[in-house]
Amino acid sequence: MEEQKHKKKEIPWYDKPFFKWLYSTKKPSKQTSTLTPEQQAQLVKLNGGWYEDELFIPMMTKREAMLRYASTWKAIWFFCIPTIILMVVQGLYNIVDKSLSLVYVTPHAVKNLDYMKYMIMGDGNGNHTILLDALQHTSNINIPADIAKIIPNYLAVNPDKAMEIATNFFTFDNNGLVQYKNNNGQALLDYLNNEHIEISSSKMKEYINVSTQYTVQSYNIVLSFTQILAIGAGMHYSTEFGKRNKEKLKEIAGNGITYSFIASILVGFLLFSLSFRPWGQVLISSQMGSHRNLIVEEMAWKDVEPLIYGISAIFLAYLTMNMLRSEGKMIHIMIMTITSLVVKFVTSILLMKYTSLELTGAQMGTIFSFLYQFIYCLFVMFFSKVTYSNFTWRNLWDLKISNLTYSLKAGFPNFINYFAFVVNGYVSTALVIRLPESKAGPSVVENGGVSINQQLISAITPWNDFILSACVGLNQGVRTMIAYNNGAGKNERILEILKRSSWLMFGWFCFILVMIFAIGPYMLRLFAFPAQYAHYGNVFYWYLVLFFMFYPLACFTYIDLGLFQGKGRTVAATISSSLRALVIFVPLTFIGWAVARATGNPIWYFFFIGLTDLVSAFILVPMLIGFYIQQKRTNQIHDKRDDDITLASYYKLLIDTSKDKKEVENYKRDYDLKIQKITNEHNAQIAKLQ
Repeated sequence: MEEQKHKKKEIPWYDKPFFKWLYSTKKPSKQTSTLTPEQQAQLVKLNGGWYEDELFIPMMTKREAMLRYASTWKAIWFFCIPTIILMVVQGLYNIVDKSLSLVYVTPHAVKNLDYMKYMIMGDGNGNHTILLDALQHTSNINIPADIAKIIPNYLAVNPDKAMEIATNFFTFDNNGLVQYKNNNGQALLDYLNNEHIEISSSKMKEYINVSTQYTVQSYNIVLSFTQILAIGAGMHYSTEFGKRNKEKLKEIAGNGITYSFIASILVGFLLFSLSFRPWGQVLISSQMGSHRNLIVEEMAWKDVEPLIYGISAIFLAYLTMNMLRSEGKMIHIMIMTITSLVVKFVTSILLMKYTSLELTGAQMGTIFSFLYQFIYCLFVMFFSKVTYSNFTWRNLWDLKISNLTYSLKAGFPNFINYFAFVVNGYVSTALVIRLPESKAGPSVVENGGVSINQQLISAITPWNDFILSACVGLNQGVRTMIAYNNGAGKNERILEILKRSSWLMFGWFCFILVMIFAIGPYMLRLFAFPAQYAHYGNVFYWYLVLFFMFYPLACFTYIDLGLFQGKGRTVAATISSSLRALVIFVPLTFIGWAVARATGNPIWYFFFIGLTDLVSAFILVPMLIGFYIQQKRTNQIHDKRDDDITLASYYKLLIDTSKDKKEVENYKRDYDLKIQKITNEHNAQIAKLQ
């Protein structure tokens, strides 16, 4: 009796409450619907089967055959290369925006009279006067000649003109502090305007770089909210596609568009509230701390404004794009993505070069490119030879809450993953401005109200986004494949997909780490990081290396995320995406900031950020191994046998596409045998009922 009791208490670790919760799946919907005879007939024609003693065998699509039966490497290249290209292009948007802005916005911005006013007079009440603050906080300024040496860093003047300005418009008070001679800088401002003197282009480029760093958080907020519906609906679509439930696909697409549009309005208002200057511009000003720069604030609003008004185009583009991706229309995704970048280039350049829109023109180019993507996707959805996402008007307004809840649950891990870019960017930007000033660089005030450490983060961010975008693209393609094969019951195939994609992710991050060591300084200089501080072996080079030091281990975040999302393990997927992004990153960042403040050395800030992937891996790797053991011991790593209708559908495709006559004959024989078997089983069932 004692032994029996003891045995009853022995529960496998994977059946314990914690692990059941960790590896739990979404509960299937209990909702049922009654179909009309016409709808039943349409459903049978789409999926295959019997209707009124007539057998329907639809031809399997090439994309579905690729998902089910192609070699693993071939399937990975087919489904992942387009998503990699897609995400790399999206990652390039930040780089393109910054690069184009530095080239085409600068010539207009240096002539902007409002910016010149902020430079000389600040807010008009003697606060935040960029030039005067810099002169007052630069050491060893005792005579006009010392002032003249600083002025060319802020104004586009030669040494003689700088000396003239220093002599005529500046003086020293009784404490030896630099002051304007009269009118609180108004006389100098009038002189500069009359002489058509501009702001220094190098200084303006620094402001553009920093302002786009602040506003990238706004873009990432939009991006993160698009993912929760777009990726969630895409996952729903992939699962139903794997089940060959084709009538449901139209409903998912139509409902998804409506829900995405409604969500875009709500998120747009939220972003407006956080970014509107008369309302405090909370999202920007809170990152700047006490070091306000009115030029940067104004440029940041110009960058965000078109994003707010064009937000619906972004939501709808991502939603429709995910429908096509889940359906396997990868060639169209590639064409659309590449051509949309051309739209972005052309529109942004024209608006920035030939108008005075400045950063507004750059962002409008982004909105036009997303609008183009949405229109392109709609065209493909309705006019492709084979399509299942061609929704009806009824699908747009006959909304099913179950579709929304499925999308929210399935897409939430991706929301966390993308929202992490917001948190990462916001926290790192807000804290870096509050770090002790590096002894190897200028102070914030000496640098025109911008921290040199902030400039470093601003130069790192676009590269970081670009590096991750390739892995995110691979993850999205893999997730689609896993979701489909999960719906089809192809578990052994899922394991093969995961093994190969994991090596690709690890290899990519290792390559990037080597590149950081090799060409890091040149990467920083591309985004207006001062060249005199971007050298091999100096302090800022090691800040960069420490930031990326454990990047190869970041692959485990995307390996776990792709597997758990594709298998429908929402809890595990959410944990996988949130560890690196939030749970580990944020505490380490604050610890690094605290240690840097305590020691007076900013290097600790970058060191602790660099530990994020190492600490995350200590949790993600056991999660991955534990799931594999659980699946193996519960006999779930086996392929479900394809039903005869599915195989007949596949043979029908092979008969249609094969060019070898002998192969065609073999496929026809196999097809006929399947049809005969299906017919015999159907007749036997009818005989039983009689």
